[in-house]
Amino acid sequence: MNLSLVTLETRLSFVLGLEPAIAQRIIARQATLTDLLMAQTQSHLALEVIFQIFLQPEKVLDQRLNPNSLTEAQLRQLPGLGDSARQAIQESRPFFSLTEVEIATQLPQVLLQELLELPTYQWLDKPQGTRSTVRPVSGVYTAIADSDEFEAVPEAAQAGFATTTIHQDRQRILVLEASDFEAPAVDPHRLKQSLAGRICPALRDAQGMIRYLVPLSVDLWFRPETPRDRVEAILAALQLRLVEPVTETLAAMGYYRAVIPGCPVDTDPLRAVLEVVQLAGQYEEIRFAEPEQIGLNDFGPDTTHLAGRESDFEAVGRYWNHDVIQLGAAHQLTQGSDKVTIFVIDSGVDTEHPAIAPVLRPDWQRVDLNFTLSDPESALSPQEISVSHGTQVTSVAIAQGPENGEIVRGIAPLCRVLPIKISGSMGYGLRAAAIRQAIALLQPGERGILNLSWRTNGEHIGIREALQEADRRGFATVTSAGNYSAGERQIANDLHYPSAHGYRYPYLRSLCVVAASTVENRRASYSYFGSESITLAAPGGEAGSAGSAIYVASPRGQHAYVWGTSFAAPHVAGLLGLMFARNPQLSAPEAIACLQRTAQSLPASEPAPLGHGIVNAYAAVMAVPLPQEVSENPPAEPPQEIHHAGKINLNTATAEELAKLSLMNDWRIDHLLRYRQTQGPLQSIWDLLYAGAFDLWTIRHLQDQVSL
Repeated sequence: MNLSLVTLETRLSFVLGLEPAIAQRIIARQATLTDLLMAQTQSHLALEVIFQIFLQPEKVLDQRLNPNSLTEAQLRQLPGLGDSARQAIQESRPFFSLTEVEIATQLPQVLLQELLELPTYQWLDKPQGTRSTVRPVSGVYTAIADSDEFEAVPEAAQAGFATTTIHQDRQRILVLEASDFEAPAVDPHRLKQSLAGRICPALRDAQGMIRYLVPLSVDLWFRPETPRDRVEAILAALQLRLVEPVTETLAAMGYYRAVIPGCPVDTDPLRAVLEVVQLAGQYEEIRFAEPEQIGLNDFGPDTTHLAGRESDFEAVGRYWNHDVIQLGAAHQLTQGSDKVTIFVIDSGVDTEHPAIAPVLRPDWQRVDLNFTLSDPESALSPQEISVSHGTQVTSVAIAQGPENGEIVRGIAPLCRVLPIKISGSMGYGLRAAAIRQAIALLQPGERGILNLSWRTNGEHIGIREALQEADRRGFATVTSAGNYSAGERQIANDLHYPSAHGYRYPYLRSLCVVAASTVENRRASYSYFGSESITLAAPGGEAGSAGSAIYVASPRGQHAYVWGTSFAAPHVAGLLGLMFARNPQLSAPEAIACLQRTAQSLPASEPAPLGHGIVNAYAAVMAVPLPQEVSENPPAEPPQEIHHAGKINLNTATAEELAKLSLMNDWRIDHLLRYRQTQGPLQSIWDLLYAGAFDLWTIRHLQDQVSL
């Protein structure tokens, strides 16, 4: 039964841009060659498509047109569209959703769905060899312009939109969200006209996460050995302009930010960026590219409650978080080692704070620890006193105050810290670069730990690839599980990035996701939870002061009480520091497994699972085998090559032999051979993920065909 609101004649007239009389001739099979040629001129459809419709008019029912490419003739035949609405639809392009078309035309959504369809946006993930579909979010946009240009945007164009402004160099990035997209005051078309070609929608990815893009901006990760002149030649071929300045640090790791100059022909910056990412993927010198993304307050809410002078009773409860994990007993075994560096990638620190200054690694003033956009190129220091988050997180892990004193004392006070400064909003690519910088700064004979107490809006390719590199280099990575906002729906195993990388990619065995617990060893009311997405929990506290919240250092020499999973994570980062100090040969996966085995169980009345439970510092450090215990039982020699009948050895096979495997193409073979040449033999089939070009599905398919 055909429930269409549009007759066959009307649909033919619209799709082909023809007068109704010609549509009637097509239905009656009486159309002429002149009619066919006119349809091609009026519709711009492929001649083959038009020919099939002339032969079988019912085929027009399968056609949905892109509202951004409608011809003048097609607009004239769009049913119910008046002259003023026709002009509005021409001036309001590009449309990112049919809701926008509905607002511009005042035509019912059900009619538009029958006749129009916006093409999907495809997001290339070159290392995984996949493409995912992302869809615009109605009523949410990001825009970029110089400061004075924003002053010229009419207030009427911004009416009905809640705005968040992010400053980047001399530009502003504006995030606009309509409170009620269908309210009469909300007119996205005036906004798009004011910022033509520099405004794009927020996107919802396949996992339901909302991404905020910087219009016309692209992150490119070249192979570090690529000469600068070759980089510039590729950028010219992609018609991109390099964003200056490019620091020596970023160039050394192959990271470049670039923009599409000017306004795209179709004024759709989103499609222009995704097409550039697709084209960039064809260059061997480019490891991967992705749109530049931003976040909104990714350090979470500021929960700071400044500490004043307390009574003796209050001071007793100041370090409740140390007591519940038996830290005092653990400190009888070790308080850390200067051969362990904890890299706190966060908002920067007050480097002069008496709790922080003694634990900074001695070379901190000679290396680049600043990965923000707002500071000048010459500013290498992580110094930050305006944003307190990084100072507070760092002090939980490693501050060196006296026992039970007013100057806070951390979990691993004899370890060392290198704080790397990032922005809580701008530059997801720079966060990935900060992780790679931490890897580069680890000194010979040192153990490294990453602490990431922040979120991203979805999976970021650059951050994921950096975490894989950290895993391969022996780092332990600790991430906060995430905080729910008041009233937000809470579901077990919710995705929260970057912590969700450990959930979605089980081969990242060195990544530890930390939820927050309270003084009663229960789940903190705001904390993400789950049995699969969470590794374990640590004290994160609740709102309040001594006895409920976490006592921390705060900028300008102050102290404060805070709460959140941001402050649970550094408990575990510091504890890993104690474990590596006790045995530097302990691997990161072994250390995390030890934490899981020795964790305390939650009370039976606690319904929300927190992974393996709550950390027990003393039990974990005690369970670490001492170096002499390891030396008495040296690891076995690497196994000799085993030949499995009918299977191809990934470590010894030639290109010709690899080509016999199903799903193995020249691209994947090239990546595998290069990985073997630069990194040595694969230790596990999952190392194919580090080679690039292999996704989880492909690896599982290959498992039964190969050996190592």
